[in-house]
Amino acid sequence: MIILILFLFGGGGAFTILTSVQGHTPKEITKVIKKEVVDERRQDAALAAVKDWGKADKAQDKALAKARKGLLKLVTQDDAKLSDTTEFTAQIDAAIHETDKNFLDMRFALKAQLTKAEWDAAVVRLNK
Repeated sequence: MIILILFLFGGGGAFTILTSVQGHTPKEITKVIKKEVVDERRQDAALAAVKDWGKADKAQDKALAKARKGLLKLVTQDDAKLSDTTEFTAQIDAAIHETDKNFLDMRFALKAQLTKAEWDAAVVRLNK
């Protein structure tokens, strides 16, 4: 319940929440890829994966914000019932699931494009 309240009243969206959990924004990852991946073809593929992830993350952030706004509006009504929240909580769950899936897809796409040495160097640079 506390998490729901924080989500509803804490502001921000999935992008903000997940980047704090995952630790890195698309901009930060892009910067590291440009420094660590010297092969232009692999660098372009890695950067495209990060760009796609950033776009998808923003779209999911909007969907999540819309569902949260609807849920907040609903729960402030005196006659609201718990069963009335099912649609919104399902939308919220789906948006969070899709955001996590998009992040994992991007992560594995990056890992496929980077050599072990580049991956290790990128991880070290990102975790400084």
